Amino acid sequence: MIIVKGSFPVKENDQPRALDLVQALARAARKDRGCLAYEVYLQADEPRVIMVWQQWTSLDALETHFASSHVDSFLDAIPDMLHGDVTS
Repeated sequence: MIIVKGSFPVKENDQPRALDLVQALARAARKDRGCLAYEVYLQADEPRVIMVWQQWTSLDALETHFASSHVDSFLDAIPDMLHGDVTS
């Protein structure tokens, strides 16, 4: 089993739009082969930081997810909304 936790700060004005993008990614990812869980959270003390928690059956499943069109679409849209370092 593979677990991935990531967080990324977004510009305050872009938080609603960024959250919509992440939630759309999560909905698509949950349908990917090997996805056991894909959760989206806002950091309690800093709600402009969006956190994701993913659980995958294998590294192959995660790599297939990373190569998907829904990840590509997300990665094309999110960079202009970021405000700080992405962690994973």
